[in-house]
Amino acid sequence: MIWRTFLTNHDSCSTFLPVMRNHGDRSLGEPGGKEEIRAADGSIRLQSGADNELWSFGDEMESVIVKYIKLRESLRPYLRELFRQAQEEGQPLVRGLFYEFPEDETAHSIGDEYLFGPDLLVAPVVEANAEARDVYLPGECEWVELSTGRCWKGGQIVRAHAPLDVIPVFAKEGRSHGIQGMI
Repeated sequence: MIWRTFLTNHDSCSTFLPVMRNHGDRSLGEPGGKEEIRAADGSIRLQSGADNELWSFGDEMESVIVKYIKLRESLRPYLRELFRQAQEEGQPLVRGLFYEFPEDETAHSIGDEYLFGPDLLVAPVVEANAEARDVYLPGECEWVELSTGRCWKGGQIVRAHAPLDVIPVFAKEGRSHGIQGMI
């Protein structure tokens, strides 16, 4: 499903990034977008102007996007704390797994997961049509899968179910910041 990649990369996954916004060239990958952007020499630089409001992608996509906008609003207190830490201590909001788990050798080689602050492990699904993915849970702590409530021990790979409306997110030691059950 082409929407899986679009949705993951553009809207829902940005819930777990410093800035949540919809962006892109808005041409939906089709020639003949609503507007042609031309350079001074007349050559076409970019096709743009396709609708990109959250309702523009149909009812199913709108409900998923609204779900993640509401989830983001629930994270507001956590985000304030993360931004405070960034300003006062230089702590990044988005962290490689190795940042919080420097002793975990496996965490150093994981390139498709990240921590949003110290507590939330995000494992985006970026493979088209995938409805599950393997997730490495670092450290010797407990992780709670926020879509299911299932608890896992760190230091292992688990299989996370990820239908279109689920981004695999795990809370370290159950610190879900109020979003357990919202994913």
